[in-house]
Amino acid sequence: MIILRTRGGLGNQFFQYAAARSLAQSVGAALAFDGEWHRRHGLRFDRPFYLAHYRVRGAVSKPPFLMTCSNRLGGTVGRVLGRFAIALAGYQFFESNVIGFDPAFNRLGKRCIIEGDFQSPLYFNGIDSALKNELVLNSPLPERWMKEVGRIRSQVSVCIQVRRSDYITHPGARAVHGLCDREYFVRAWQHLLSCVPEANGYVFSDDHVWARSMFSDWRNVTIVGSEWDGPHYLYKFELMKSCRHFIIANSTFGWWAAWLGSSRESTVIVPQRWYANATVEECGLMIPSWIAM
Repeated sequence: MIILRTRGGLGNQFFQYAAARSLAQSVGAALAFDGEWHRRHGLRFDRPFYLAHYRVRGAVSKPPFLMTCSNRLGGTVGRVLGRFAIALAGYQFFESNVIGFDPAFNRLGKRCIIEGDFQSPLYFNGIDSALKNELVLNSPLPERWMKEVGRIRSQVSVCIQVRRSDYITHPGARAVHGLCDREYFVRAWQHLLSCVPEANGYVFSDDHVWARSMFSDWRNVTIVGSEWDGPHYLYKFELMKSCRHFIIANSTFGWWAAWLGSSRESTVIVPQRWYANATVEECGLMIPSWIAM
């Protein structure tokens, strides 16, 4: 069995699931989720176990030998006891937080517990179609959102994703991630208009005050308000990935909206600087047809 320890928000969980799903398929093992991080921290950080809302393969299961240690949250003693219990049960423990793809991932077997970011499409190379069928909501959208999806799809729509929140308020997050500035969105929008002059932009932001100020005088651009968020922003994500073209921030939330929603005819623009100290290419997150600015 492959046991995935999930953590973080929607985009992070998608990357984690994609890697674990690929590994489980390649080694012929069942997949289970250990969502202890969300039980302990999900409410405080507004990061629930999103995968429960999607048609993913795998069950939420916590084997007894994992009770001694969960997601490295039990202190030094808990970690030592947990690693001992994992080894005693005949499991490998694999944790990776490297930027890009970790080749050691390819050496894992049928019985392992994995934890990490896994933020590279190289982790799930070859199962694109499966993921696009599984990363779909279990329940249909309410009628109001379905109508809005239809309206967005009927236009030459552009998802403009703005991520600020903790990138502004949390010094540590700002130091790690950096921030897409005004010039990035201006250059990206100008480039997109040169490709599709009839484009209609939809701004999806976690800072509506800044977004209204930033985009107030942009023609054919609409600020999507918080009334479209839905539970835990899940419905907003569906609206985002319904667009034809994408301008995203350095955010896994936007990355997955573009990856799931784009087609061969789509223009997808991503920030050249994905982390404060690493480019999108160095992170392994650049899709060949996308444009980095």
